[in-house]
Amino acid sequence: MAIQRRIMKGKYMYKSILLALTLIYCINSNAQTAEAKASWVKQYPVTTASSETKGGTHNTFVNLYDQQIYFLDNKIHKYTHFANQVITAQGLEEVGKVEISFDPIYQKLHVHEVSILRGNKVINVLNNSKFEIIRKESELDQGIYNGVETAFILIKDLQLNDIVEYSYTIDGQNPIYDNRFFDVFTTQWTIPVGEFRLNLTVPKDLQLYF
Repeated sequence: MAIQRRIMKGKYMYKSILLALTLIYCINSNAQTAEAKASWVKQYPVTTASSETKGGTHNTFVNLYDQQIYFLDNKIHKYTHFANQVITAQGLEEVGKVEISFDPIYQKLHVHEVSILRGNKVINVLNNSKFEIIRKESELDQGIYNGVETAFILIKDLQLNDIVEYSYTIDGQNPIYDNRFFDVFTTQWTIPVGEFRLNLTVPKDLQLYF
C-alpha cells in the first residue's frame, strides 16, 4: 500500500498570548487493500436490529462489538470487529464515520474490512474510498507531544437500515507497560447493543486482575 504524506499548514490562535498550536498531518493512500485476519481471530456473524429497536428513540443500533486480545510471548494484538446500523435519518452521518486511533510510534494498524451490509448485498467500501490519517497536536506550546493518529473514512450514500461493518487489528502497546498486559474495556453504552463480546488469550500462568 503506497502512502503519500501531506503536511497541512499549522493553525495558530492568538489572544494576547499564544493559546494553542495545532498541527494536522494528513496521509492519503489512493490504493488500499484489506489485510487478512490472524489465524487466532474468531468469527462471529452480524445480526440486524429487531422491529422493537427500530421503533425506539435511538438513531443507531450497535449490532456487534467484538474485541479479541491475544497476548503471548510478551506481544499484544488487539482485534476489533464493529457493526453499526442506521435506524433513522439522523443516524446516517454517525454511522458513516469510521474512526480508528493508534500511536504509530509503537503500534501498527491492520485494516481487514470496511463494508456496507444492505439486505443480502455486501458492498466493499475500500474499493471506492480511502483512509485519511490525521495527527492533531494541540499542546505543542506546552512541550507535550501526543503522537496519536486517527484513521478515518467518511462513507457516503448510506441508506436507512444499512449496516456498516469494519474490523481491524492493532499490534503493540506503549513500552511504558514493560511487556505487562493492561487495558480498559467499555461495558456501558448509551445506545442499544445487540451483542457484546470480549475474548482474552493469555499465557496459562498469567494472573489477571479485574
